Amino acid sequence: MSRDRLLLFLATVALFTGALSQIGFGASGPEASSEHVLGLDDSYISFRYARNLADGHGLVFNPGERVEGYSNLLFVLVMAAGLRVVPPEQIYLVAVLFSLVMLAVAHRLFLAQARRHLPSEHVPAAGWLWALCPVLWVWTASGLETIAVLALQLALWRTVEDFETSEGSGGQRALGKLVALSALAVFLRADGFVLVVLIGVYLILRRRAREAMVFGLLNLPALLLLFGWRLVYYGELLPNTYYAKVSEPLVQRLSHSLGQLYDLSLTVGLGPYLIVLVLTFLRPDSEASPGSPRRPSFQAFFPLAILAYWLYVGGDHFAERFLLLVFPFGIITLLQQRIELRWLLPVLLLLQSAPIAQSAKFDYRNDRYDGWIETGRFLGERYPGHTLAVEAAGKIPYFSGLPAIDMRGLTDHHIARTPPTDYDRPGHNKRDTAYVLAREPDLITSWISPRLHLELGLDRQTYLAAGYRLAWLVNMTREDLGENVVDVSNLGPREIQDLLRRGYIYAVLEKAPGPSSVHP
Repeated sequence: MSRDRLLLFLATVALFTGALSQIGFGASGPEASSEHVLGLDDSYISFRYARNLADGHGLVFNPGERVEGYSNLLFVLVMAAGLRVVPPEQIYLVAVLFSLVMLAVAHRLFLAQARRHLPSEHVPAAGWLWALCPVLWVWTASGLETIAVLALQLALWRTVEDFETSEGSGGQRALGKLVALSALAVFLRADGFVLVVLIGVYLILRRRAREAMVFGLLNLPALLLLFGWRLVYYGELLPNTYYAKVSEPLVQRLSHSLGQLYDLSLTVGLGPYLIVLVLTFLRPDSEASPGSPRRPSFQAFFPLAILAYWLYVGGDHFAERFLLLVFPFGIITLLQQRIELRWLLPVLLLLQSAPIAQSAKFDYRNDRYDGWIETGRFLGERYPGHTLAVEAAGKIPYFSGLPAIDMRGLTDHHIARTPPTDYDRPGHNKRDTAYVLAREPDLITSWISPRLHLELGLDRQTYLAAGYRLAWLVNMTREDLGENVVDVSNLGPREIQDLLRRGYIYAVLEKAPGPSSVHP
């Protein structure tokens, strides 16, 4: 085995060792609390749709309520197929197995692009920069479709280049492959049509308007099928998540996303790659004649165009999730520059590895405890058949199996369309407390403050007046304390405050049976 082959083999081992370590010992959220330990909570929203589909209830969050509260149709269908062969408790393993397969696909595509664009002696460096990118490990462990999206984006990169350089039957085959990949994008993500639009725009910028028109026409069947099915099944042209997330004025969205981009540039190592991509995009086109409009390469155009879209929608609650493609595109682009690798590689690896020392995602533990999974299992066993209003619509509804009102509106038609009450981050700026209380759920769950106020407008006076009492507190630390859900219905203020200080900071309210039972 040659030296370069050995280095690439070791990089592959490092990549999958990191991903498997994250799956087995890490967490998916940056919080020191335990809500995102065994996958992100949002992934379980998709899992609940998949579970209901596998159980014969259709693509619904609650049986009988048709609301499209997921953004990843194809992924939900894959998870539903997985639930036909594994029990619901094992769905996270199905999701991470799928992500590992997609990571292998993305890895192969990345190395193929590195060999295409870099001198052979630089390919091992590219492989190691890719392998030692901890955010890739995190998103492999997240339980979401993120790595599949990244693999698809890399496949589109390679196929667009093949289409541009092929002629005759080779060009037709490349076009067919490009259309097929675009259709996958349309069904994989609710905003997958954006990739189709961006490729069409790129072809126009490259003065290939005829090919852009043909490409657009060939993508129409997939788009019409998806939007037509959505209109028939859900009665909407756009998913409910669009209304829940993209609602603020553009200035406020940009203010949030630009601040988030600045933070990501410093904290996860995006900065150098963004800079080199921008400089490459702005560089004069060597193919263009003097005075003619410049024609950007797909390598620089595609990640920056997706970044522009990400900025437009206000960034993302999960930070770098939709910007992962900056790493593979940026790594290859940076290594194409005339920079001495001996000092460049250590700097890049240091910047990329910073999250390992800074983020609770890498607080590796043998025994992992997830507070929201514990809450869901507890409520399902103790309150079968009851209704639930929940601040986090993933793990608690999934493991409880209870009919649930999503108080943030991702899976609730009414709340998603209410005016935003504030602008914290995408998907977290809608609420309607009066609506939730009017539906009279049997249980309400949310974070609780030392003054016993809950989030989303449920201050103590409001929920007491509505006839609810504080019934249970849940341990949300990373440590399994044995008794993780504590009955506090008969405890005094001092005992409750002690539990809060110990990390029991997630509350369950229950409808009080009578005025005498209301907590003092």
